[in-house]
Amino acid sequence: MSLLSTTEGFSKKKKISIALLSIFSIILILGLIYLARAVPTATNIDFTSIRKNLSTQGITAKSKPEAEMKSLFTKGFEQTAHEKQVSQERAAYVKESRARIYVENATNDYYRENYSEAFRRLERAQSYDPGNYLAARLSAQINLELRRYKRAYDDLERARQIPNEDDTVARDLDVLRKIMRYTRSEIDILQRHVHKNPGDALASARLEELYDQMKD
Repeated sequence: MSLLSTTEGFSKKKKISIALLSIFSIILILGLIYLARAVPTATNIDFTSIRKNLSTQGITAKSKPEAEMKSLFTKGFEQTAHEKQVSQERAAYVKESRARIYVENATNDYYRENYSEAFRRLERAQSYDPGNYLAARLSAQINLELRRYKRAYDDLERARQIPNEDDTVARDLDVLRKIMRYTRSEIDILQRHVHKNPGDALASARLEELYDQMKD
């Protein structure tokens, strides 16, 4: 085989290879052009249907993590405030209930003329509920019967300041004012008498009794 024939054979193969490569390149370019036109149409997604499906599940544009966290925080805060209010109302109700029980027991002590125990219970009732009208009214009644006029007057004055439907408080206060004025006048007279007659035991005892009636 001559060198010329070998060169011609190699040149022929080279031409065939170039021709095949050109054909492949053309096919590849045509394929890319087809894909460039076909893919955008295939990937055109309808987001309207997706939004519709999400809205039916309660998921909207406002359902962002920040908004959800803020909503949860506010809800928790409002719940805590509500629980605090309920707790305060429950505590107030418990105190009022205990005060009523003490007043009921003090009333029983009053009818049994156990005044010292009645006063003790009434003090406990007023410590739980200073706005308990019956506690102040009963304390005034007992002090009045014991002729502790100044203490009875103070109790009635406190009862008058508590909202109530008892129209006898003003009348009783007026009666006590008159008694207290008379008592003070009697004290003045006895003081002058005892000063002139220090040996009058009866006058001195009566003066001490009047002092106790006007004691705070």
